[in-house]
Amino acid sequence: EAAYKQSNFLRWGKGFDMLNTWESERNQTCTAVHKAMANHFPPVYVFPGQQPLERGSPTRGLPFNPELLRRHAFQLRNMLEEYYWGKRALWESMYPRATEATYAKGMEALSDALARKIVHQRDFVMGFFGSSVVAAQDNCFHYAYPLQLRRTLLPLFEAAGIDIEIRTSGQNGDGGEAEVQMRCLEAIMGDLSELDIVNFGWWMIRTNPPSRHETIRRLLSRGVLPHFSEFVDYGRHLNEHEKVEYYKLGMMEINGWQNLYAPQWWPKMGRAHWGRNGDGTCHRYTREGALGVLFYNWHPGPAGFQLIADLWAYRYATAFAMAMEKIAKEIQGGDINSLKKRWPWERKGKALPSDPPRCNKDRMASSDAWKRLCEKKFDNGYDNVKCSIGHYPKWGKDANLTSWAVETNENGGALNADKPYHFNTGKWQWAQTKRNSTLGTSAGFHPGCPAQPQFAHMESCKHPDMGKSIVGRVGNGWIGFRLPKMPKIGRITICNKDKRSGYMATDAATLKINLNGKPIDIPKWSST
Repeated sequence: EAAYKQSNFLRWGKGFDMLNTWESERNQTCTAVHKAMANHFPPVYVFPGQQPLERGSPTRGLPFNPELLRRHAFQLRNMLEEYYWGKRALWESMYPRATEATYAKGMEALSDALARKIVHQRDFVMGFFGSSVVAAQDNCFHYAYPLQLRRTLLPLFEAAGIDIEIRTSGQNGDGGEAEVQMRCLEAIMGDLSELDIVNFGWWMIRTNPPSRHETIRRLLSRGVLPHFSEFVDYGRHLNEHEKVEYYKLGMMEINGWQNLYAPQWWPKMGRAHWGRNGDGTCHRYTREGALGVLFYNWHPGPAGFQLIADLWAYRYATAFAMAMEKIAKEIQGGDINSLKKRWPWERKGKALPSDPPRCNKDRMASSDAWKRLCEKKFDNGYDNVKCSIGHYPKWGKDANLTSWAVETNENGGALNADKPYHFNTGKWQWAQTKRNSTLGTSAGFHPGCPAQPQFAHMESCKHPDMGKSIVGRVGNGWIGFRLPKMPKIGRITICNKDKRSGYMATDAATLKINLNGKPIDIPKWSST
């Protein structure tokens, strides 16, 4: 491979400068590349793609042969290594890296999570949170990276007798604040007992320092693995020493997914490449046949989403192979019952590090959030966290923003706490106020992101993300909310739709809030 690159690409200078030779040379060169690669990678070693796989003969109560499925997992890895010209970038773009000591323990946790669902023949459930990138803004939603990841892995999982359920609730720029979404995780994604992995993609979104710690510890305490498609904290909140203990428990993160194409192929990346078809490694289209656009603008295109999905697919395929190896070894002297004993359905939480990172007197005194984190108030999943939201899509039960609304008298006192407010006849209205993501009409209509009307009629391209709010006008009077029981110390968050301005002085003149009949002052600077 190295010799072929040397003889065929370096004749134009340092690397294959596809900017200068883009149209005149790439067809001829890429044809030669694909032919050479096909000769080096016979089909028997490569994953066949999105098509059913052989299960083999049932083995002692299992509907498949674990040795054969282990081989399929390695074929998927081989396919990705071939596609990206080796495994180095696949290894180095994700933490913990395969060369690090924490990698083995983290992969043990991931492979055990897979084995548990396979042994009990239950679907593997992954939730996805994040910004407009997760929402696939400016793209056909079909090519969002959570959905591409599912389609890549599905043949493996179906061969094992289970499905992959993707719960993706990424929101474009006018969605709820990251901290609020993470704290209301169960209201959005469903009960933690239903989830195996929760993946976060908060590109360009900065969160308060304790927020990531809080989310990581809440999830791990219930045995759910937190995975981050962007660097978990941009180097601001956790250093490498602080992450080590979380890595051992199964936390993983992508850092530098552009390493899969940038160093040797593109002289540089930037706005000049927005909308360009091709990734510099002779991939003018994705493996599914979509346009090979890495970035339409600041949002990835189908090829950019494929890169993110492939990094996770490579790691999950590795864990899948490990799970099959464990299952094959365990079943040699037993049967399906011995497997269920090894991986019981009742899931235990992870034993968290004894003290959250950076906990000291000064840190605890700096904010209530740090104090509660250091007191380990978040090490019990999402107990006592109740949210009523207008965020969609969501899978949480009884989490609709209207479910707490009740009728009140003219002074704001509840007429009947058990009588729901009727939005279709009352003065307050229940309406969509956050728009869905679009198919290519980004702010400013930047070059490289043309509208994509060819997708408008396709059901699979429609974006599901949206937000609804309770909307009122001056003079509408009171609306009440029956709150769930809380411990002695609690927090009530009321989200204002307009995240840019928050509650201003003009709002304070028209908006009043009572708690148990007592008025609450609204800070003029408050955004929630």
